[in-house]
Amino acid sequence: MIRTSVFAFVISASICTSPAMAQDDGAYVELAGGITAANDSDYDSQTDPDIEGTIEWNSGFDLAAAAGYDFGTFRVEGEIALKEHSFDRVVSGTDVLESGPDLVLDLTTWSFMANALADFGDEDGIQGFVGGGVGLASTEIDIRDTRSGNNDRDNDTDSGFAWQLLAGVSAPVSDSVAVGLKYRYFNQGDISYIISDDDDFNTDFSSHSILAFARLNF
Repeated sequence: MIRTSVFAFVISASICTSPAMAQDDGAYVELAGGITAANDSDYDSQTDPDIEGTIEWNSGFDLAAAAGYDFGTFRVEGEIALKEHSFDRVVSGTDVLESGPDLVLDLTTWSFMANALADFGDEDGIQGFVGGGVGLASTEIDIRDTRSGNNDRDNDTDSGFAWQLLAGVSAPVSDSVAVGLKYRYFNQGDISYIISDDDDFNTDFSSHSILAFARLNF
């Protein structure tokens, strides 16, 4: 009787102290969110070569959802993400235009990416991953200007090719759930906007994001 009790205690203790082992093969979904810092965007006019400058952006947010398949050491996934920034100031030569309550310029980017990622490390502990993706991004610029007493508003959207680089770490918290942090570099080039039906402006957009995420394996 004593031996049976001791054996049952050992088995119970082993189960309670076993490390979490996230499933390493199969389908998964992932939700992520964090902060993003945009690089300065240079712009120029298609009709007037004297009009050019740089837009400096405030930090913004980055939200993402992905679904994919884990092959063990290699994963593929489809991802949709939303990034938003507001401008800090526009510098054109010696002229500086500061943001304020009467002048707002917002940038909203939706991206639809196909990612490929390589995992490395202990699947029962902290794991690292690196990868990248390509896809389509749609970026909208929204300008609200009330400095003249009017409520002037212009917006335009341009879509095009985008690419990104990813790297991060994760750790299992249960047999089916892992949490972690990842870095994203995102780039959408050759963006064109029509402002006030007067001119076409060329610019680009790129950003650096740090995101926390949770991944559910099936």
